[in-house]
Amino acid sequence: MEDLDSLVPPSPEKRRRLASVPLFASLEGRALDDLLAETITRRLAPREALFHKGDHGEHLYVVMSGRLRAKARVADGREVIVALMGPQEVIGEISLLDSEPRSATVEAIEASELLAIHRHDFLLVLERHPKVAIRLAGILARRLRRLSDLGENTNSLTIE
Repeated sequence: MEDLDSLVPPSPEKRRRLASVPLFASLEGRALDDLLAETITRRLAPREALFHKGDHGEHLYVVMSGRLRAKARVADGREVIVALMGPQEVIGEISLLDSEPRSATVEAIEASELLAIHRHDFLLVLERHPKVAIRLAGILARRLRRLSDLGENTNSLTIE
């Protein structure tokens, strides 16, 4: 039996917004529609957690509206913000790529809307569209640099 949901065309507004996300900018036509058809909309209230550090990760999230923060506890028990994310950014890619638990807790700063893409669907996009994989590598490199800088700044504050 045919899946009736696949017959419903994607919302033009959601399609436009997904196409504007830098990670997926190289997708066009049918590839973009196929990806959009596999997404689930998730809405968060302010201070609501998207996921917690240690959770199993099955979805990549694309921020459509709102702002979120990623936070983690450091050795002395303090909570530090490791990233702030807003529209057009992706969240949760690390767990999808390495199949390890979530590396931080992510919560909404303000009311937020996200599109969730299941691991299986996201990996298919990476396999079929190398430009998306290259853009993802750039995103990961920038995040690694930011965390490296954060680590250097944190260490310089604690070294006597």
